[in-house]
Amino acid sequence: YRTVDNSGGGVGDHGTHVVGTLTGNSLDGENSEYNGLAYEAKVAFMDIGRGDSGYVTTPTNIASQHYDFAYAAGARVHTDSWGTTDRFYDVTARQVDVYAWRNREWVSVFPAGNTGNEGFS
Repeated sequence: YRTVDNSGGGVGDHGTHVVGTLTGNSLDGENSEYNGLAYEAKVAFMDIGRGDSGYVTTPTNIASQHYDFAYAAGARVHTDSWGTTDRFYDVTARQVDVYAWRNREWVSVFPAGNTGNEGFS
């Protein structure tokens, strides 16, 4: 676990929900239908939320400020569950592509529709 602004977030924040959807594992074995998609995976969690404000601090250099930490922890699949209203290929998108090109076993996953009913992420 690493936090960007050292404030930590709430236990019910969006990232907590996402990581549970992906890696949640029923402890009693009786509720395995609620397991996450990769329920035996390990998690390297980076909290980019700004306390309880509902806002995030996205990295200006996604490789050195974000992905290198996860990669060093052994992660090869990374979810970036923040939305944007941008509809173009920007600097962050390019940084993601460059990182994936340089680290061929790496994949970054971004949500589709994280901004509600606007139809884009």
